[in-house]
Amino acid sequence: MKTQMQMIIRHLIFHFTENLSKDFRLRSQKKLKEYRITEKQNHVLSHAFLNWNNENSTSSGHSGVSTACSSGHGTTAEFPQQSQQITYSTVLAQQQFPSRKQAIALNVVEDVSTFEYTLAVGRQIGPKNIRYASKISNIRINIYLSSVESVENYMSSFGSIRSAYQIIPANNVACFKCKETGHIASKCPLKTITAEISNQVQESMTSETSESQSISHQNINKDENPRLKRTISETLTPSPGINTAEKTFVIPNKSSNKQKIEKLVDKTKSLNDLLNGRIHIQKTAKKAARRTVAIEREKADLDLFTQREKATDDEIYKIAKLRHINSKDVRTTEYIKNKKRS
Repeated sequence: MKTQMQMIIRHLIFHFTENLSKDFRLRSQKKLKEYRITEKQNHVLSHAFLNWNNENSTSSGHSGVSTACSSGHGTTAEFPQQSQQITYSTVLAQQQFPSRKQAIALNVVEDVSTFEYTLAVGRQIGPKNIRYASKISNIRINIYLSSVESVENYMSSFGSIRSAYQIIPANNVACFKCKETGHIASKCPLKTITAEISNQVQESMTSETSESQSISHQNINKDENPRLKRTISETLTPSPGINTAEKTFVIPNKSSNKQKIEKLVDKTKSLNDLLNGRIHIQKTAKKAARRTVAIEREKADLDLFTQREKATDDEIYKIAKLRHINSKDVRTTEYIKNKKRS
């Protein structure tokens, strides 16, 4: 027994120590991973702050951030204290996002993605000059270029005019007076041509009005002269087998419609009466059948009760009275009369 107990105790101690060693190993590995992750994060953040400082090339830190500028991979970054933490708004403000002057506003065309706009503008000015593109609303897309000079060059090379909130290239616009492209009728340089065209338009308008007035007078004279009026039957020869006699239009009689409606109403009423009568007959038949069944049951109960040996006269009288009230049995009435006489 002692040897067995000793073996069990040794076995338990061995397992306990093995579990402790496993737990210790897992904890040590976890701490090592956390240490490595923090090292990577610090390394990445230090390089990020270093690059930001090199791009701005400023000696003083912004929003409480001070960086150590030195060459090589062994650079370190001094992070801000808890009292001077960087907020999300300051980070966004410090980003080198293109300004409003570097944007080109374009109208939105249905079923055309933003990628197509960037391709179209990139073919004109080169894809390297495009920094960012975004759809700011349902009707506008902004494409931000690399600099303000590229925007000015783009606008000067592709001249445009604004009409009804739409950008139209000037090369596609044609003057309807001089038939030349590049300007509209209100800014036409050839004023003499426009004056001549306006005079021609006025003369053509006056000639058209005079012709229309003369035609209208002739039509009025024809309408007033009864000899000129001719019917269709006089002008056209009727085909054989067609009756050309005139017929007077007969207005439909309203009283006949009223009579039809009244007949329909009477028919519906009679149908309703028949249905109600049948329903009433069915209900009365059901009531009578239920009543006969109840009377038969009461008679059977009364017969069984009177056949009992221990039943007294008072009990028989009570049950007979109840049955008389419910079913009006002839036998019970005679029994009650005899009971009253006695």
